[in-house]
Amino acid sequence: CRDLTVESGHEARLHMLCWGVPVVCLVLVFSTGVYGQAGGGCWIRNTALGSALRFLTFFVPLWMVVVYSVWVYWNATDTMDRLLAQQEAAYTGSCEAVGDDHRTEMDHQQRSLKRLLLLPLLLVVCWAPSSIRR
Repeated sequence: CRDLTVESGHEARLHMLCWGVPVVCLVLVFSTGVYGQAGGGCWIRNTALGSALRFLTFFVPLWMVVVYSVWVYWNATDTMDRLLAQQEAAYTGSCEAVGDDHRTEMDHQQRSLKRLLLLPLLLVVCWAPSSIRR
């Protein structure tokens, strides 16, 4: 059984963030009167205020999540890279006979870690055009 005390300690804050931000965005859009048919898949009218609210309620949170994702992936990659280096140092001192197989596996794991950083880059590539166009 897994100890969930760390996750449980953050649960109230996560609920406030995950439910509070959408509610605030909804109240902003409905209270300003810009909600209505705007064409396509958007329901915020294409006025100056509507465009500002669309940017504020969608693109600002979107880019905050993208930046956070880059930070998380960067830190996870850095941590795993340090752990692999420690494992490499510990392994090098213990046995030289199986060194080539171990080195190949370590190189593969390090390349895989570097590829993880491409995932947030994919978010940037996908969302940058529509963010710039707005």
